[in-house]
Amino acid sequence: LSLPAALPIFLVLARRDFARIWADDVHFLVSAAGSRGDAGRRSPHGAWIPAAIGAGFIALVATGALPAVIAAGLAAVGMVLTRCITAGDAREAVDVKVIVAIGASISLGTAIARTGIADAIGRVVADHAPGRGAALASIFACTMLFSLVVNSKASTTLFFPVALATARQLDTDPRPFALALAFAASFAFLSPVGYQTNMMVAGPGNYRFVDFLKLGTPVTTAVGATCVALLLWGAGCAAAMEPVMESLP
Repeated sequence: LSLPAALPIFLVLARRDFARIWADDVHFLVSAAGSRGDAGRRSPHGAWIPAAIGAGFIALVATGALPAVIAAGLAAVGMVLTRCITAGDAREAVDVKVIVAIGASISLGTAIARTGIADAIGRVVADHAPGRGAALASIFACTMLFSLVVNSKASTTLFFPVALATARQLDTDPRPFALALAFAASFAFLSPVGYQTNMMVAGPGNYRFVDFLKLGTPVTTAVGATCVALLLWGAGCAAAMEPVMESLP
C-alpha cells in the first residue's frame, strides 16, 4: 500500500500493548516500544501528589533550605514512595549516556579554565568584538553552533568558562553571558542531531538535513537577535537600578 506523500505523519506516544494490537497495520510504524514505561498508567492518587512534591522541591531550593541536589533526591524518593512511579521506571529514566557526557564535559570545562584556554579565548573575543553586544552575540553564536554537533548540556559546560572569561576581560556583568550561553545551547534548529526531538521527527517526517537548514536559519536568526537584544536591555535596566537599590536603607 502506497500513501500519498502529502499526507501528514503523526508521532504518537501510546500504551505498551499498542505494538501488539496494531502490528499488522501498515499505517503504523513502531519506532520504540516500552523504553520509558507505560504512557497510559496514572498515579493512583491523581495529579495532586506529584504537583505537591514538585512544589515542595521548588520551595526548598528557592528558600535555600536545602541544596538542589538533595532536594531533587528527596523529590525522586517521594515520587517512588507515593507510587507516582515505580522503582523500575525511575531506573529507566536515568540516561547513563547523558550523565557520562555531562561528567566528561565538566572535566574538560575545568581543564579549559585552569589551563588558561578560556582566558585566551575570552581575550580574543573581547579584543575583536566592538562592544559588549558583539561579544555577547559571539558567545551566543559559538555556543549555538557547537550544540549542533554535541548535546546542549556538553556545549553549555564547555563554553561556560569562556563566557565568564569574556565578561571578565570586558569588565562587565557576567550574568547576561551566562544566560546567553543557556539560551544558545537550547536553540538547536539547524540540525537533526542537535536535539532529541529533532531526531524523533526527522525519520518519520522524511526530513533532510537541508530542510532543517532552510527552516532553522531564519528561526535561529530571529530568536538569537531577540535574545541578545533582550539580554542587553535587561543588563542596562539592572545597571540603571543599581544606584537606586544601593541608596535604599
